[in-house]
Amino acid sequence: MNQLFNFKKSALFWLVLFTVLFASAVMLFAKDSSVQTATNSINNPTYIPINDMLVSSLNFGDALVDAARERIYISSWFQYVTVANIDQAIVEKSLTNVYRPNKMGLNPDGSRLYVASDVITEDGRITVIDTNTFNIVATHVYTNSIGTPYFNNIHSMAINSANVVYFAPSGDFSHHLVEVMDGTTGEILATIPLTNTVVSLALHDTKLFVVHASDTGNTELRRYDISGILPIFETSVPTRIGEAGELAFAPDGTFLLMRSRTGNVYQYDPQSLTETAAYIASSIYGFAWTSITPDSNAILNLFYPNGYYAPGGLYLFDQATHETIRQYEDQGDVSQAHAAFAFDNNRAAIVYDDRIRIFKEADYGVALPIILNKVCYSPIHDEFGDPSSGWPIADTGSVIYRYLQNEYNIFHRDKNQWAAATRGDQWFAGTQLVQIDGRVAAGTGIWGLLFGLNNDWSNFMTFEIQPENQTWAVYHYTSSNGWTLNASGSSSAIKSSGSNTLSLKDASSQQLLINGVMVHSFYPAILGRVGVTGGSFSSNADFRYDNYIFSAEGCPLQPLSTANKVTEQIFTVPLPEK
Repeated sequence: MNQLFNFKKSALFWLVLFTVLFASAVMLFAKDSSVQTATNSINNPTYIPINDMLVSSLNFGDALVDAARERIYISSWFQYVTVANIDQAIVEKSLTNVYRPNKMGLNPDGSRLYVASDVITEDGRITVIDTNTFNIVATHVYTNSIGTPYFNNIHSMAINSANVVYFAPSGDFSHHLVEVMDGTTGEILATIPLTNTVVSLALHDTKLFVVHASDTGNTELRRYDISGILPIFETSVPTRIGEAGELAFAPDGTFLLMRSRTGNVYQYDPQSLTETAAYIASSIYGFAWTSITPDSNAILNLFYPNGYYAPGGLYLFDQATHETIRQYEDQGDVSQAHAAFAFDNNRAAIVYDDRIRIFKEADYGVALPIILNKVCYSPIHDEFGDPSSGWPIADTGSVIYRYLQNEYNIFHRDKNQWAAATRGDQWFAGTQLVQIDGRVAAGTGIWGLLFGLNNDWSNFMTFEIQPENQTWAVYHYTSSNGWTLNASGSSSAIKSSGSNTLSLKDASSQQLLINGVMVHSFYPAILGRVGVTGGSFSSNADFRYDNYIFSAEGCPLQPLSTANKVTEQIFTVPLPEK
């Protein structure tokens, strides 16, 4: 067992990175001054894609973020609401029981999601969802107080900490009002009449902001005191002609943004309502979405560098200096971009028709290969007869990853190498079993299961055996601390030759089994991607894997060549001589 521990604890990681080159610039102007952004190159601050998670956002309705819980909520018009966890890169839930979902809103602590229905010739409806359990806790029906509810959807919504909902219904298309609803009972508490069309709402603490516009393009920004039941008008200012748009408040309340329908973004002081900056894209498409970082220090804008149906791009601005911090233009086979959000730890995400692409900030345009996740994870039974089932095929010079004679093969030309491969399958709440048969076909070494893998190989765990001496070990690796031995032991259940079966099984705790015998467990289960590992004690060490099983509840069986196929990911570590 000591041999296994010493073999890994001194490992130094080095990753093969590839370069992503970016191009094209957009002219941006801060108020009373201009800033020319630089063209993306190897030396420019940019973003690098680190993960793709497949979702269906066709018929995109709305998207919003809960940065504290690292979630994005996406409504697909008339269909369902997708709950995506950015940290784990998984779809936590697909809410199919919400009636014709479209516009959405969150209360400040993120515990209640309000989903407005897009309805025709019937009363409007708001569904209230508990975001801890994903249960529907209330359904509120409202009528439009200004006319026949011919097209009674909601085009803007804001919720305060007391779960009072402020919303602008479309009604009979005149929509010159804001309704105030008790989010618990559904009672309409007040109505704010306006002379022009309500465009957008935003609130922070006890202040509600409303932007409305006339048919001639005159736009007004209003502020109300909402500390009591009845909103009290405080002040208003005209904004730029024809520049009405979506409002967004900084998390700390220090500034307010309005992204106009022309694609320009304007920054306002919430006290004086004066415009403090303008972010104007020279692209005819303008900025398509605006998000603010959780620390309120920067503004993230989505834009279309090559048209609405091409990959999106990102611009990050310093909200204090209004200068460009970094920029990025997406590449690859992606569909239309709809929304973009900023997260802690310098990450961002773009919502496409078919996926959410996750990024991290980088000062140079280099990145690990993207890991592609899936909406539905199971069940999978891979006998490795189909080379398109999603496992990596590569030859790094020292290590070969391949399908070979109806098995998967990791072959080390050199000794003292450790390697891992994954399809990208994710252990998440509801996963029941991950299992693999394996054997050492030539040479000597260790092999096993990879689990708990995060986005960039900086944190993962391994469950491995050394068959020849019937020992096993569980290791935890972090980029900051290196290898840590979590548990180890010997077991007569391990066959010293031939094939062994390793399993991760969920039975209230995450059990680690060798040939059906449990040797260790974790509670709660360790979430993250899973895969296979192999480490060589000799040159020409040959590891073979067969009968890969991944089973989770709630997913129909699908062919390996379709929904279950994911982008390959490999990781190779050279080790010092023993």
